Amino acid sequence: MSGESTPTFTGPPAAPKTGWPGKTAAVFTAVEQSLQERLESAEEEVAKLRQNLVVAKAASDAEAGQLRYELALARAAAIQAEEEAAMAKTRAEEEYNMLMEDHLNNERIIRELKAQL
Repeated sequence: MSGESTPTFTGPPAAPKTGWPGKTAAVFTAVEQSLQERLESAEEEVAKLRQNLVVAKAASDAEAGQLRYELALARAAAIQAEEEAAMAKTRAEEEYNMLMEDHLNNERIIRELKAQL
């Protein structure tokens, strides 16, 4: 191993003198331009996707807010319905009690009238 030298990179091999250096540079430039265009297109697509994400999140937040509002309304309506049902039950019980009291009074009056006969 001693005496062997480590190879060093001295650049690409010399191109043949058939016009290749110009063609290589043109190909490199075309590839670089194509890659640059693809990068710009991808960056534009990313920007559009980010904008769509922001819009979708805003729409989602708005829909969630609307659903929370509708849920609150439904809860309020349920509470109101329970209160109305309780009041209706109380009124029905009071009316039943009045009718039962009238019925008992009528029975008492009938007994008294029969006793007088």
